[in-house]
Amino acid sequence: MRYLRSILLVFLSVCIVFSVIAFDGANVSASQEGVGLHKDLKYIKSVDSYIMYLELESESNQEAREVLNQFLSLSREQQEAFIKVLQPDIYIEVLNEAIEMAEKGVGEFDLNVDDIIIPIKSSYGVALTDPVDGQLTLLSSNEKTVTASEKLYIFNINTTTLYTMIDFNHNGSSATRVLDVRQSHKNWNPGVWVSPQGTNNGYISGGYAFGRGTWKLHATGALGALSSTIHLHVKANNKNRYKKLESTHFNIKGYDWRAF
Repeated sequence: MRYLRSILLVFLSVCIVFSVIAFDGANVSASQEGVGLHKDLKYIKSVDSYIMYLELESESNQEAREVLNQFLSLSREQQEAFIKVLQPDIYIEVLNEAIEMAEKGVGEFDLNVDDIIIPIKSSYGVALTDPVDGQLTLLSSNEKTVTASEKLYIFNINTTTLYTMIDFNHNGSSATRVLDVRQSHKNWNPGVWVSPQGTNNGYISGGYAFGRGTWKLHATGALGALSSTIHLHVKANNKNRYKKLESTHFNIKGYDWRAF
């Protein structure tokens, strides 16, 4: 946490873009994604601009209205601290910290921003109240759906979620055939673009059904453009389920197979 707080102090004091660095072999600032990112960064420049963003999204998305109501319930000081965490450089650091803490069996930790304590949660620290999250859905007597997710919460507000879902046949215990692999996501940080890149076809191995969803994360931070490919894997049979996260960004380390 000392390292993370030091990073916060450094990045929050940076006002000039020093250089443009492209990760994952792509120069995002020169791409269409980079152009859009610069435009969307205006929505996380202040509390009022973020409220404007959520109001615009609320016109066609009920969940955005719920996020807006949660955000408006915070004090002004908490809202300002929330906006600072949404800045791409900080957001990536917080995301990675949440993943690392989950690896240690800790699903929630506190972040200090300008003496405001912000509770941060990952999927590990959240009860499975979402009807999609972690579910084993009965499709028929020998078919099931398993959903793996990776989530980030700031002040108990779900800002980003990735889902990978797999439908499969089973014989009562082992998976026997993959029917479908799907992906979905939610993202309420306009400073970080989340773009689905598709899924694999899925396969059966060792009595488990395997599937993978892939996303691109793009952002323009204080020190340049950031780009990462994220893979969220799921494997399951009739009784067990696991997930694995991989990333091409050096600040998002991912994790190996984890039961959920």
